[in-house]
Amino acid sequence: METYAAMVQNMDTHIGRVLSYLRKTSELDNTFVLFMSDNGAEGLLMEAHPVIGENNIFEHIEKYYDNSLANIGNKNSYVWYGPRWASAATAPARLYKCFSSEGGIRVPLIVRYPPVTSQRPGAIDHSFATVMDIAPTLLELAGTAHPGATYRGRDVVPIRGKSWAKHLSQPDVHKEVHDEDAVHGWELFDRQAIRKGKWKALLIPPPFGPGEWQLYNLEEDPGETADLAVRHGEKLRELLVHWDEYVKEVGLAGASPQYGVLKVGVEA
Repeated sequence: METYAAMVQNMDTHIGRVLSYLRKTSELDNTFVLFMSDNGAEGLLMEAHPVIGENNIFEHIEKYYDNSLANIGNKNSYVWYGPRWASAATAPARLYKCFSSEGGIRVPLIVRYPPVTSQRPGAIDHSFATVMDIAPTLLELAGTAHPGATYRGRDVVPIRGKSWAKHLSQPDVHKEVHDEDAVHGWELFDRQAIRKGKWKALLIPPPFGPGEWQLYNLEEDPGETADLAVRHGEKLRELLVHWDEYVKEVGLAGASPQYGVLKVGVEA
């Protein structure tokens, strides 16, 4: 955790240098500044995990890295702060990175662009948004059209997100980025989720979950503590229809068994 804190402090220092330069060159108010986490806290080790077949990851680390106390934090160390610190970092949300629960996908985001944010500086916004919204937001603010179905002679997939511009500039008029009928899906290593409005269906295989679909009202229960699948079976079935549509639309594939990292963090 001390190494993690040092990393955060170092990152903060150098982000500050970038902002100071923009301010010095009179470009800060003409720059769209966006800072966000790419996922929930790191409870496993996916971002650095080498694909090593059936080999034990810990044997690999012991062979190639120096995790002695004095060396932790150097480039030849391989450490992570583990599931307990990760759970503390994402609390009260459930679980952390690599999961489709809120602890894995609900992240902080800071936006500064005076032309659209000056009306409420420092405001905290709890509206639902996704990383897929960033591209359409930047395109709209830049006054640039999306290239369409092809780019440089090849097919490109359509943008799935929605611009934040109207919500940021006129929050009293455009209270939400996505309306109650908008559907969003997530999947990673067979950890699946589908959301429509305040309702979210979630499937997490054992040992971290029951291996069956659960249902949560995120407006009342953002920590995903009360499974409403039995009480609101009709709503769950509705969401699962949307899930089947999502699977067909994005071409979902299952997790590869070579990722033994999925077993890391499991305690006897």
